[in-house]
Amino acid sequence: IGSGVNIDQFISKLESSDAYQSNKAVRKLVSDSRQVLIDLGHGNDGEAFKAELRKFNDRLDVALNPNVAKVRKIELVREMNLERQYMRCVDTVFMFGLLRNNPDSYGDAHLPLIEETLDSFTLDMLELAATFQEPTLLLVPETSFAAKVKAIDNHRSMKSQSETYQADLYKKSDSGSEKIAGWRAVIVDGAKEMELKEGDDVKQRFDKRIEARKAGRRPEEKGMDRHAYALLMMEYLRKGEPIDEDTYTLLDDDPAMSASDMPGVGWDYGSRQVAFGAGDPGSVNDHARFRSSVGGDVLLNAVEASETVEKFNLAEQYEKRIETLTTFGFVENPLNPSIQGIDHMIYLAPTLEQIKERLTPEKLKLIETHIKNPMLLLVPFAMPLRTIAEKAGQKKGKLDQNPVNAENYDIDSDLPDRGEDDEELIYFPGKFDQVYHGGLSKSEIIGTEGGPNSFPGWQVLVVDGTETIPEDTLNKSAIELQAEFDALGLSGLTPEEWLLFHIEGVLKGIPFDDYTKNSYCWNLASYLKGGSVPDTFWDPEGSEAYLDCGLPPDSDEDLGSRRAVRL
Repeated sequence: IGSGVNIDQFISKLESSDAYQSNKAVRKLVSDSRQVLIDLGHGNDGEAFKAELRKFNDRLDVALNPNVAKVRKIELVREMNLERQYMRCVDTVFMFGLLRNNPDSYGDAHLPLIEETLDSFTLDMLELAATFQEPTLLLVPETSFAAKVKAIDNHRSMKSQSETYQADLYKKSDSGSEKIAGWRAVIVDGAKEMELKEGDDVKQRFDKRIEARKAGRRPEEKGMDRHAYALLMMEYLRKGEPIDEDTYTLLDDDPAMSASDMPGVGWDYGSRQVAFGAGDPGSVNDHARFRSSVGGDVLLNAVEASETVEKFNLAEQYEKRIETLTTFGFVENPLNPSIQGIDHMIYLAPTLEQIKERLTPEKLKLIETHIKNPMLLLVPFAMPLRTIAEKAGQKKGKLDQNPVNAENYDIDSDLPDRGEDDEELIYFPGKFDQVYHGGLSKSEIIGTEGGPNSFPGWQVLVVDGTETIPEDTLNKSAIELQAEFDALGLSGLTPEEWLLFHIEGVLKGIPFDDYTKNSYCWNLASYLKGGSVPDTFWDPEGSEAYLDCGLPPDSDEDLGSRRAVRL
């Protein structure tokens, strides 16, 4: 490289190697590092490029040699003193009454063991955490936020400490109870007062600072939400030294963040209280800071995970979805189900065992906490949208229906080689912006594994299986719902996925998302580059499923979204 070897040839060489073809960890590493290496390789900063290449080489060594990763993880655990920090976390949750004696009698999830806690962090997470000002391990119980506020107020350790202040948006967006549904292990930047992050311009509005911060996050890097912050504050309150006395923390990963509200928190010295406040996203304040975090997966033991899988009958649902795919002609052989994609490649449906492997404790807890009447969907995503719509509109099952109506946007908008003036359907947008949407076309997604693609050619997800849209998502814009879902680790649907969901209702004789029952569904995992977001519903007058679209800022009392967890 230093002698002028072409960086593009270097990347090409990597991608044609045996290691790349056979090792998923190598493929992920190359995918994550490709653009950075190319940009630096074509730039003028040779030293920065060499430093990045050395870092890439170290990570490649780890990917090829698992024992290297194990040794390095042990070194980082010792460097950050995480074993001792674990014991401090246990003391804190017990001291504040969150960890109760005899948890079984309350129905509380058991505290994760130290091995389970430390194993939840990947090597990449630990290496990132080691760069924080003060890496701080937290054990965050999955309770309502109100339960954590109550714990702070019932165990006041500061002289003349007042009750915790909460702006209304925290109460309105709260969920859960005092019962502990699970535990999250997270390492946060726990410095008493945060320094300004590199590239963070305090002269910018909050919304612009957050946009820039999220764009600049490193792989595995997250921000801060109210629950983790409450536990971090408890760690300091027990020492009589509250954090953020001179500055305050922007909760950039909190579900309450929206186009109209910017949640932030700190210690109010005058009122002697922890203050969870809110401001205008258009405001400017040079005291506001960001805190980074890694991890945050909900930890369940093997028994709890097995019980959660059984709750929504995964094996039975899988068999039914394969049967549905066969009934509507998506696959021909249910014993070896496969489809042909828009790239003319054949894609096998994932097996039940492959899907079970994707049901991590975090995914299981998301399903249990946020998904109503969980329904498994197997979606032949690689097929043309037109083909999926045609098959979904057949007269099958107990519901008499006419063909799918897609008159309001181009049904071929997912196909490759679209002209400049043609509408194009984009999937998994980072935001609804015609230029900076951050999404991908179907052609860019289907042959890969990981990222936005569940399995090559297929999307597998667990979705709200209720007859109508969840009421708490109604009367919200696509922009608001996308922010809420992203903060919780949830997804919306694509038109393809809604159509596969629709045909389950066709078989049962139950039309999902009937617009006469105030139920239109934003398809938040898709975006038409012309500037609109697809939405879908059942039209009983025309006896047809209807593919429609609306503008991202629009809201209506009948328009909401189904939540989904992608596997």
